[in-house]
Amino acid sequence: KIYLDIMEREGEAKLNVFNFKIIIALTVALLFLAFLKKFKDNRDFEVLLKFHLLSLILFFALSPTAMTFSLRTFELLSVLQLFLYPMILDVFNKKFRFVGFIMVIVIGLLHFYYLLEISKIFKPYASWLI
Repeated sequence: KIYLDIMEREGEAKLNVFNFKIIIALTVALLFLAFLKKFKDNRDFEVLLKFHLLSLILFFALSPTAMTFSLRTFELLSVLQLFLYPMILDVFNKKFRFVGFIMVIVIGLLHFYYLLEISKIFKPYASWLI
């Protein structure tokens, strides 16, 4: 309650509900849900997919209230995407497995580009000495 009051007074930026990371996460979730029968025997996949879907549900459920809570809960649970995304390879047959490799590499490069260029995590170093 206190955090929400401070947020209202200071004016927190609006959350773009369909940002880059969410669109990629939704696309991958839909891909896995479309080919769910291929993974019916893989218990690890089932747990990872449930956590992935839970992160998306919490993101959309918390987005109207507070951007920080929404993003942090999504990022906290979406760490498991590191284990889920390589399973894209299992969606395709042996003949078309290269498509899965390309998808995983492209998703990885897009996330890398997002971290470096869009979110500006790595800023030039500045110090009071220099």
